[in-house]
Amino acid sequence: MKRVLLVLLLVISTFALGCNALMKGNMALRSENYAEAITAFKEQLASYPGDWQTREKLGYAYLKSGDAQSAVAELNKVIAEQPTEGQMSYLYLGLAQLKLDNQTEALKAWRSFSDSKKPLVKAEVDRLITLVEIQESKKLAKQALAQEAQLSRSMTKPNSYAVFNFNVQGTDDSLRAIQKALTAMTITDLSQIKSISVIERTRLQALIDEMKLGQTGAVDERTAPKAGRLLGAENLVVGNLNDPAGKVGVASTTASTTRSAVVGSFSLAQDKDKFYELQKQLVSGLIKVNNIKLDGDTEKSVLGQYHTRSFAAVGYFGQGLDAQDRGDYAASLNYFTLAAKEDPNFGMAKSARDRSPGGLAGGLSGETSAVALKTIETAVSAQTASDNSGVGKFGNVGGGKAGGSGGHH
Repeated sequence: MKRVLLVLLLVISTFALGCNALMKGNMALRSENYAEAITAFKEQLASYPGDWQTREKLGYAYLKSGDAQSAVAELNKVIAEQPTEGQMSYLYLGLAQLKLDNQTEALKAWRSFSDSKKPLVKAEVDRLITLVEIQESKKLAKQALAQEAQLSRSMTKPNSYAVFNFNVQGTDDSLRAIQKALTAMTITDLSQIKSISVIERTRLQALIDEMKLGQTGAVDERTAPKAGRLLGAENLVVGNLNDPAGKVGVASTTASTTRSAVVGSFSLAQDKDKFYELQKQLVSGLIKVNNIKLDGDTEKSVLGQYHTRSFAAVGYFGQGLDAQDRGDYAASLNYFTLAAKEDPNFGMAKSARDRSPGGLAGGLSGETSAVALKTIETAVSAQTASDNSGVGKFGNVGGGKAGGSGGHH
């Protein structure tokens, strides 16, 4: 009997010590004493190595203490063990990777965040993703130009396409407004074709900026091969926008990076109020001259659905892209909002509005990783207040259900 009591007391004592360590860590975390929180959480994990919620808190404490490398190690363990439940770990991991200047890994982590119960957090993360995508594209562009001498035409990816902004000719200012919108919609359409790969517009714009080709980003047949080589793209779509007899005209050429030859060219013209038809005709022409094969479902998806029938909405959308490229995120958000208001069914405009960095609650000044951390913390606090649940300044850290001694205190 005495032996049973002794074992029971030992179990109770161990459980009490574990809870004490966890409570001590939580209190230290709330008081921003991160060194003490790290020590306490590590003590808890020594007794309960499977306590993933505590490990998540440990990763966050490391992040807040400035030790991003240790944060990455702990948070990766959580995600490996709890890829679905450990949703907050994806957020912290993205922040830690951003702190280490690993934009690609930060984006990978944030894109994996899928907690439907935290819509306010998801909205802010989507805006941060846009901001970091722009940063990453600029970084890749600088690297490509720095390594230009080592790049060869043979390094281009087969069946890859880069669609550049068409050069605006004529006096119609509305053409300049739609210039980047036409590029974005065409890239979106071609990206649905699984047999080819299409360079993202953000990457194109970043390279254009680095090549000092001007804000419009128009590339001609002379500068296209260099741009294609730097992007690793085999097929380069260039052209002109013009206004013949008051219409909207397009002249498009596809050139090969490896062959330095023209693959195909064609011209189109359409009334301005039927611009939406012209945009699909452009995509259809590119598919035809490049001999791209489509199955029935893909053809219907790519060519059978207009992005918008509103020329005004397209203009606002193009101006929004231009403002975003200039780094004027407040203006870009305003234009995207106008485009979505002009046509509430314009999906690309609505997505751009919702993902615009101009909507960041934490602002955009200062180091990006610091802005990101503040933004996410603000969103979590707002979500917690909205849900009327969770504790502490950082809300329901861990994001999972309470379990064992690893529950939320």
